[in-house]
This record gives sequence, C-alpha cells and structure tokens, in this order.
Amino acid sequence: MDISDYLRVFMDECQEHLQSLNSALLELENDPGNVEILNSIFRSAHTIKGASATMGFNKMASVTHAMEDILGLLRRGDLEVTPEIINLLFDAVDVLEVLARGIPEGREADIEITGILQRLKEHSASEEKVAFARDRRKKLDLRYTKEEKEQIKGRLTETKQLYHIHVFLKEDCLLKGARAFMILREVENMGEIVKTTPSAKELEDEQFKFDFIIGLLSEEPVEKVVNA
Repeated sequence: MDISDYLRVFMDECQEHLQSLNSALLELENDPGNVEILNSIFRSAHTIKGASATMGFNKMASVTHAMEDILGLLRRGDLEVTPEIINLLFDAVDVLEVLARGIPEGREADIEITGILQRLKEHSASEEKVAFARDRRKKLDLRYTKEEKEQIKGRLTETKQLYHIHVFLKEDCLLKGARAFMILREVENMGEIVKTTPSAKELEDEQFKFDFIIGLLSEEPVEKVVNA
C-alpha cells in the first residue's frame, strides 16, 4: 500500500473510534459507575493515540494521551466520574473530530489544541497529587511466591545471579506499552526474565504509571546489566 492507502485506513479506524467514544461517553453519563464502559472509552482513546503517533499526527496523539491520563485516574478510582469530567471528555472528543477533519487537508498541525490540553492536564495533575499523597508509602516492589522463590533458588549458581531492574520512563512517553515491550526484549538478551511488576499483561495494556521492575536471572556482570 502507498501512503494514501495507509491514510485511508487510519481515517476509517479513527472515525469508528470517535463514534465509539461519543456513544460510550453518553452511556457513561447515564451510568457513571460502569467499569466496562470506562474500559471501552480507554481502549478507543488508546487505539487512536497509538495509530496517530505512528502516522505522525502528533497533535491528535497529544490530546488522546492527555485523555488517557484522566481515564487512567477514573479507572483506578482516583477520580470520580462527574458531569464536569464527562463534559471535559466530550470537549476533548470534539477537538479530536476537528483534528480528524483537518488531517486529509494537511491542516492537523495548524489546529489549536493548547486550551483542551491545559484543561485535561490541570485535572489529571491535581488528582494525581492527591493519589500520590494517599499512596506514597506503597512503593513499587517485586515480590515472589514461596514456589517462585524455590524455583529461583534452585537455578542460582556462582555465575548466575538474580537482578532487580527498576525502569523509569519519561512522563511524556506516548506509547508506554510499546516502550516497555522494547525494554523487555533488550533485557531478555542478557538472560531470563522470571517476573515483572506490574505483570507483562499490565505493561502491555499500559496499566502502570511510568516505572516497573524486572526480575532477571543472568550470568552477565552487574556492570553490563546496570549500563544496558
């Protein structure tokens, strides 16, 4: 396919997910406690973000990324679904629709998104501070079951060691799941990953903030692991 074919596929999928977002937000407005609806909204926003970032439509990716921050707080229960939040998300979808109309005409980069980004980030930043204050003692840790400990112990040797690698992503990282996957692939080249926290599935679904821990069995020297 040439670039016009890719663009046509992108636009078709984008319109489909924008329609899904509008429909799901209407449902959420009437049933604010419905987790499945919230998950559906998150998936649509996440799909648009990934596709638009891949195609180089950075403004659309930025808006959906900011929406994801709000939706992540809602899913974790750190933010309540209120009429104000629903209206904010509807406004964000309106901006996405304007961006979508501008893409075929080459106008996406000229469309103003500063206002909606500021509103989204103000809500997510204030609520994340509250969540951080509440959870500040809950440090990320990699714990093993008794069976896992026994299995690991039996595989340790004089040359094979267990490393815990704490990975921190930049807070403006758009594709956290993809970035985490790439890091896991790189780490696997040094040995065997025995466990991660959050789990590999949660990393893939971007159900984490900006850090995760990898448990690695490796014969590589500590200097190489640290500098990887």
